[in-house]
Amino acid sequence: MRLFILLLLLTSPLLAKEQKKKTVSHAVTSGSAKSIMIIEAQARAKDYIVAYDKMRGEIPPAKIYFQLEHQKPINNVLSLELMQNGTLMLFRISSPLGTSFKVVPIEDIIEITHE
Repeated sequence: MRLFILLLLLTSPLLAKEQKKKTVSHAVTSGSAKSIMIIEAQARAKDYIVAYDKMRGEIPPAKIYFQLEHQKPINNVLSLELMQNGTLMLFRISSPLGTSFKVVPIEDIIEITHE
């Protein structure tokens, strides 16, 4: 039993190194065909706010649309607010029933467009 545990302890680092090599080589081969760009959620959210403010200076809010992934677009946006951690956006929306609010994860916003 002790011999088995000793062999297991001695071979574990070797197995871990071999597994790591396989993972790294796979990442390199798949990475050459496709590039990945990582953007912080807070930076992306700030860009959305700046873009919306610039569009709002020239286009009425009713004609500006936030296209969301797997949801209906949002328009009639009165204001945007980035939540504290920078991963959620609070939309203040004008509707026939008054002002409403919607909180959307940054990753769900696909684009901002207008009519």
